[in-house]
Amino acid sequence: MEKIKNLAERLGIKARQIKFVVGASAASAALPVVSVMASAEGETGTTTSLSTYAGQIGQQFTNTANDVIPIIVTVLGAGLGVFAIFVGIKLAKKMFSTVAK
Repeated sequence: MEKIKNLAERLGIKARQIKFVVGASAASAALPVVSVMASAEGETGTTTSLSTYAGQIGQQFTNTANDVIPIIVTVLGAGLGVFAIFVGIKLAKKMFSTVAK
């Protein structure tokens, strides 16, 4: 039961870390939008509402998400591979100790 509890705690920690990564990605996606708005307002000299930039904001967010998703999938895949190796080693030790008895 203790192992399940420890596993649940580790999964919770990983989930919190992933939330921070997503938040950082969203923040980095907002930076180009701010520069687009600043340059557009600087040229016209008038203030405009955020709704006029909705298409650009959506496009920038989509581009950032499309750039970040392959990186996240690759890192998660590599982590899963390393996890499988450690579990395999642990199971092999257990199997060989059982066979040796």
